[in-house]
Amino acid sequence: MEVGDLVKPIKESKEELACGTGRYDCAVVISVEPFMITSLDSSMLWTAINVNDFEVIGDVGKRTLDKCMRRLK
Repeated sequence: MEVGDLVKPIKESKEELACGTGRYDCAVVISVEPFMITSLDSSMLWTAINVNDFEVIGDVGKRTLDKCMRRLK
């Protein structure tokens, strides 16, 4: 798994990408160690998650990654 990968929870996992107002199908990896992911629009940030609960389903373009990486600042 690498920064910029698009991930989703594996079926065996009980992990959900959700917040009080909605659910997300996938997320963008913005840090591998520690493992951190954001929603595609970068409105949500998940940090207390296990990398083994996710699988890579693709990657995002530079524009989307740049927007998501702003969550680290």
